[in-house]
Amino acid sequence: MHESYYYTSHDGDKVICQLCPHHCTISPGKSGVCKIRENRGGKLYDISYAKVSSIAMDPIEKKPLYHFYPGADILSIGGLGCNFECRFCQNHEISQVSQLDFAKASTYMPEDIIELARVKKPGAGIAFTYNEPLMNFDFVLDTSKLAKDAGIPVVIVSNGYINPKPLDDLLPFVDAFNIDLKGFSDPFYCHFTNGRLEPVLTTLKNILKAGKHLEVTHLLVNGANDDRDEFKEMLDWYLRKLGKDIPLHISRYFPKFKFNNPPTNEDMLIEWVEIAREKLNFVYPGNVLSDASTYCSKCGEIVIKRSGFHSQTVALSDNKCLNCGNELPIIT
Repeated sequence: MHESYYYTSHDGDKVICQLCPHHCTISPGKSGVCKIRENRGGKLYDISYAKVSSIAMDPIEKKPLYHFYPGADILSIGGLGCNFECRFCQNHEISQVSQLDFAKASTYMPEDIIELARVKKPGAGIAFTYNEPLMNFDFVLDTSKLAKDAGIPVVIVSNGYINPKPLDDLLPFVDAFNIDLKGFSDPFYCHFTNGRLEPVLTTLKNILKAGKHLEVTHLLVNGANDDRDEFKEMLDWYLRKLGKDIPLHISRYFPKFKFNNPPTNEDMLIEWVEIAREKLNFVYPGNVLSDASTYCSKCGEIVIKRSGFHSQTVALSDNKCLNCGNELPIIT
């Protein structure tokens, strides 16, 4: 347990959490939407601090990150809790937590994570992933500061629902982000996630402004965010605010948690990918057996060949295409 960063006292012994846009007002003995930031005696505590639900060496492509040390492995750390309540959550066992989840979790202090990374020597560094890592903000920030000192890259895989001030404080210690852009309307976010769209868009713009590596994932869910016109509106915003070179991953949905609609039709997902490729240079299908290789945005030749989570560099050196010399937005 760790006294949380980013909260203010309110109305006697209540507190207001300032970490994310929910701004939860929390009474003693209660927690916020995330279920892991709890008021104890008029102070806000992260009761999940150093509690690790999952730890594994993953291919970096699994995050998914296709332009950040392609082909490398990354030490992946999962915590507990989330500030969204997605009806189709793929990791609800650790995001929608209970006391039983805490009992199953292991304890790793920030120093332990750094030592484990040194032993395993992951080529792409450390990823905070699986649940919503920005709700484990205190632990992520403390560990990321140590990682920066040790020269170990840090990756965050997140829903992007965080206030600007905490994000600004974290940005100097993080190298790459994959942010979920789950839909492109407030009604969708409100109904399916218990959140709002605009804070996520602000996070995306602030990450890009800080010069950090950014990739975006969009889970295409039948009966939820499959309006073609809304998707095209999202792409127009993406092109204007993020640019045509920020990779977009469009992934197939499968029934999970509280949402039982059939899996995304594969033909529909590929159609969505092709629509996006009319505007963006790097669009990748996810959770389907389809070509997810990287092609040079200038000459069109393949530079990284992919099969599943395996990547093979075939025509890329120092982020330049060996066929035409074009410089690509890929960190190697």
